[in-house]
Amino acid sequence: MEKQIATFKDYAIFMADKTSLLEIAQFVVKENYSHHLSSFTEEEIL
Repeated sequence: MEKQIATFKDYAIFMADKTSLLEIAQFVVKENYSHHLSSFTEEEIL
């Protein structure tokens, strides 16, 4: 279960337990991939 530990304006920080690790890892990989995808051409990836 996640526990909210701080907020600031529209942001909130949560302390996550190990049941949230898969969700966090998937989010990080997806965001990192989409961020870097825009900086490479198709030829550079292949």
